[in-house]
Amino acid sequence: MPSADPNPAGAPLFRCVAVLCLAFVVLSAAAMLAYPGDATAGYSFLHDFFSDLGTTRTRGNLPNLASMVLFIAAVSGIPLFFFGFARFLDDSRLALAGSLCGLAAGLAFIGVAATPWNLYLETHMAFMRWAFIAFLAASLLHSVAIWRDPRIPRHFLGVFTGFALVLAAYVGLMYLGPSTHTPDGREIQVAGQKTIVYLMVVGILWQARAAQRLQLARITRG
Repeated sequence: MPSADPNPAGAPLFRCVAVLCLAFVVLSAAAMLAYPGDATAGYSFLHDFFSDLGTTRTRGNLPNLASMVLFIAAVSGIPLFFFGFARFLDDSRLALAGSLCGLAAGLAFIGVAATPWNLYLETHMAFMRWAFIAFLAASLLHSVAIWRDPRIPRHFLGVFTGFALVLAAYVGLMYLGPSTHTPDGREIQVAGQKTIVYLMVVGILWQARAAQRLQLARITRG
């Protein structure tokens, strides 16, 4: 049986998560600016993947240390959100399973950053696929956990369900979409990746801020 209120101890943690979401936007933008590209052009928002920021050398064979370091820093905070949400939900089995999947997704995203595709392509691609699949599983499990807990406001359910739908669509695009070896296919895949990543960041930021406010309100009520 759930306790009277979700655990209030995670409020500072969610504040940290919100800061890390903003840090991701700032650091990834800085990595794009630092990316040397080739001799004539830098980072192309519509033609280069996020993973291109994390390579040791660019497609034009230029050193890419600054962008790579910024990219690794940008993705390092992802696991923290799911650690916080494990403390927020009390449906122990579903919440724990969802949070474990979320932590696996966060660690896989770090694996994506830690295995530059120009050096470890197969490992890099495996981390990327598992990151999004694990995030999809986490969203589905947390959606069910929130649906079963009447104390949690329904807007949390809406956001996690939305996560699940767009993640399922993107996983489908990764496996069934056009090849990145054609110009049109590459643009579609890049646009899909940019869309899903920024939706994830905005959704996590909103969830973290809403969870923080709810927990602080319950602390105030005693």
